[in-house]
Amino acid sequence: MKILQQKTEVRINEHPNIYVDRENLFAIQTGNGIYPCVVYMKNGKMGDYSFQSPGNDAFRQLENAIALLMEDSEK
Repeated sequence: MKILQQKTEVRINEHPNIYVDRENLFAIQTGNGIYPCVVYMKNGKMGDYSFQSPGNDAFRQLENAIALLMEDSEK
């Protein structure tokens, strides 16, 4: 959580639309189980996902997606 908040500068507890799955309700069967996973929801279902790992910066991708949503909401 600390790394996610540091990388994105988003305070998780301040956003009701951000859910941290501490109970592993979203079980994604991949070989990346040790890495944090960002799940994108669409219409109440999992749309896409990305793992934060040495070869993939999922947190930066999330930060960019949030920035785009913020820009769109200001229009």
